[in-house]
Amino acid sequence: MKNGLAIWHYPHRTVLENVAFFAENGFESVSIHGADMLAVCADENAGKELARLIRDNDLVLTVHAKLPDNHSSKCVLEYESFINAISAWQKAYGCLSILSFDISQKIRDNIASCDVLEWLRTNGIVIAADADDNKSLEKTL
Repeated sequence: MKNGLAIWHYPHRTVLENVAFFAENGFESVSIHGADMLAVCADENAGKELARLIRDNDLVLTVHAKLPDNHSSKCVLEYESFINAISAWQKAYGCLSILSFDISQKIRDNIASCDVLEWLRTNGIVIAADADDNKSLEKTL
């Protein structure tokens, strides 16, 4: 078992400052909010620094993502942009261990209908999902 926490609960530091701070204080795992990870992916230097922090401190990295609320073009495009950014970062650095999603009944079909499951499998990433009814989720996945 690893000691870890969701670092977005500490907004008085940047994502990179939080990763460094909690690694220095004995944590072995960090969870980054999807929007924060997207910002890291958009900044090449921040992306490199995050990978260095993860590797140097032997951390497990979880990204807590959000599935589209609906199938509108806008929501799907935002989701695809997020997945593409995470995919590019993962291909460059290979430091992502878990991609986690909050899943409610109305959006469960989004995860199964995208190519993301195959991408996760082929890149060795565990998928985690918070759902109200785990039995229904198991049938979906």
